Amino acid sequence: MTDSLEQINRLNTQIAEYEQEISDTKGELDKANQDLKEKKAELAKAQKEYNKSKEIVGQRLVAMYETSKTTYLDVLVGSNDLSDFLSKYYMLKQIAEYDEEFLNTLTDAESKLEAETQKTENVKNEVESVQDRLTAKQGALEVLLSDKTNLLSTLSDRERELEEQLEQFEQDKKNIQAQLEELAKQNAIKASVTPSTCGYISPLLGKTSSNITTGYNGYVGHTGVDFAVESGTEVLAVKSGTVVISDALKNSNGSYRSYGEYVVIDHHDGTMTLYAHGTPDSRTVKEGDEVEAGQVIMLSGSTR
Repeated sequence: MTDSLEQINRLNTQIAEYEQEISDTKGELDKANQDLKEKKAELAKAQKEYNKSKEIVGQRLVAMYETSKTTYLDVLVGSNDLSDFLSKYYMLKQIAEYDEEFLNTLTDAESKLEAETQKTENVKNEVESVQDRLTAKQGALEVLLSDKTNLLSTLSDRERELEEQLEQFEQDKKNIQAQLEELAKQNAIKASVTPSTCGYISPLLGKTSSNITTGYNGYVGHTGVDFAVESGTEVLAVKSGTVVISDALKNSNGSYRSYGEYVVIDHHDGTMTLYAHGTPDSRTVKEGDEVEAGQVIMLSGSTR
């Protein structure tokens, strides 16, 4: 691979990472905006409660002002007898407690309003922060895309053809990943933090890790392992499960691309396995089939 293609390949990886980060950040922004909407509703409710409490207390203060010429002492002194005095005393005590209760209600409403105002302001700041991060990531992505465009203009026809194949592979990989994520949701699969450590066998009879020619992330964009075997070797399910994809990726002219003939099995333990590059039309399972560990699912090949 030429230096220019290697640079473009690295840029493709960076671009894919930024696109994913932008997608994740947009999700954060959507959530932050939803939180802000909810906080504004809570703030409006708190404001309404405060205004209501303030109005009631205001009305009570006006009433107290209008009757201010008559003091509590005047009321008590004007009692006809002891029974009347005790009755008026109890009434005045109830009024005082009532006034105090309303003043406390106003204080509580004011405190709640202040708290909701601060929460709303905090969420607004969070929205602005996420928006700034999104803008920065989008700017960085534009720079990468510009660098890639400049490099593409320097490629030969053969290099450009290879680049188109690499881009198609990356797109196919994204599409398959999206399919798997959707299947996981539909099947209510709870992904494990780490894959299961028991019950898996080699996908090729008699082959071990020593037969792996390219390991995980062996080169940019590579996310699996390649085995050195003869074309037509039986490919086995590494563990029992359900076939969720059995398909072939082909170009419009009928030639294979990316994963070629491939199968995906859901093992119902939070993991799935993907088997790619099978011999043309060698897949022996279809979507929905239940398979056992060691069952032949296709023949090895080099379709891509």
